[in-house]
Amino acid sequence: MLPNIDNLAPLRADEINRVRDIYIPLSRVDGNRTLALNLQSAVAYLGEPHARRLLDPADPDVTSHALGLADGLDQKLQSGRSRCRVTAGAKTFRAQMGQHAHGADVHLRVLPSEVPLLSQLDMDPLWRDLMLAEGLFAGGLVLIAAPHGQGKTTSASSLIATRLQRYGGLANTFEDPIELPLQGVWGAGGVCIQREVSLGDPSGFSGAMVDALRQYPATGEATILFIGEIMDAATALEAVKAAANGHLVVATMHGRGIEAALRRLTLLCCAGADNVSESSVRAMIAEVLRGVFHQRLAWTLDRTDWSAARVEGEVVWSPEATSSLAEAIRSPDGTRLPAEVAHQQKLRERDASRYLNMMNVRSGA
Repeated sequence: MLPNIDNLAPLRADEINRVRDIYIPLSRVDGNRTLALNLQSAVAYLGEPHARRLLDPADPDVTSHALGLADGLDQKLQSGRSRCRVTAGAKTFRAQMGQHAHGADVHLRVLPSEVPLLSQLDMDPLWRDLMLAEGLFAGGLVLIAAPHGQGKTTSASSLIATRLQRYGGLANTFEDPIELPLQGVWGAGGVCIQREVSLGDPSGFSGAMVDALRQYPATGEATILFIGEIMDAATALEAVKAAANGHLVVATMHGRGIEAALRRLTLLCCAGADNVSESSVRAMIAEVLRGVFHQRLAWTLDRTDWSAARVEGEVVWSPEATSSLAEAIRSPDGTRLPAEVAHQQKLRERDASRYLNMMNVRSGA
């Protein structure tokens, strides 16, 4: 049992639809050969700090929900996957295996059943204008960074779906696992192909990207690659190369701020590029980077649709390789970057329309 779990209030039947995350410790059974779910210690989160006990034997509806989830999850666990999708009733979860102080565990996050368009997300209109910028037809790299659980994938998927619906084109995604349902036709001319890539595959995301690039039809502009998460050197380097070749590359990264995300991208590219100096890597990133969004979610618990969480945070933008942001990235060890981030924030706060004009952003949003 999870120590002191009885201190938590049990999940009520009327709260099931509000569950966003579930934590379940695992036990070893059958002579340590098989992992089993310890539902008595499962914890549910509703998007607020106070957790709930997932299993309440006194409530048949909650118990039925927990057991249905356990059936689907148990099959995935026995297959040996450490990351996967699990469907239980009307909900689909992303499952991630991990380790705690006394053994293994699994964390589940509810995945949306549809992809919202940018107009459905509660975010600064200026962010929408940047994400729909016509200048991105020429390609470039757009990063969406945040800590865990702050909606990076939802924002990135919404960007892709909205651009496909508005402008047409072709998008390929590379995800482990696939999260939001992007595959299909968007609008009158946009198409998305989703590709699930296991991090355990020898070639990983980078190999899948190389293969997909060879399959792109001659569509000209409006080609998009979505990388579910940049986690390794090869993927980081391939993302920058694809952006340099004229594709719009949208990628998520973990990071506690814009500077931290760019620093991590630089270090990963350095690790993946043999005999290339850090200054050369910074110059390469400065050439292709178009924007970095660092976001966090501010939950409003009395709403249940996409407006239940407001997307907040910071953004920096670079319309071209000679911009002030590009020059800041090229500066020795990125020493000018903090000042540029602060400068752009002041410009936006003073006059958002002027900021967009300075960034040469036209979107028709």
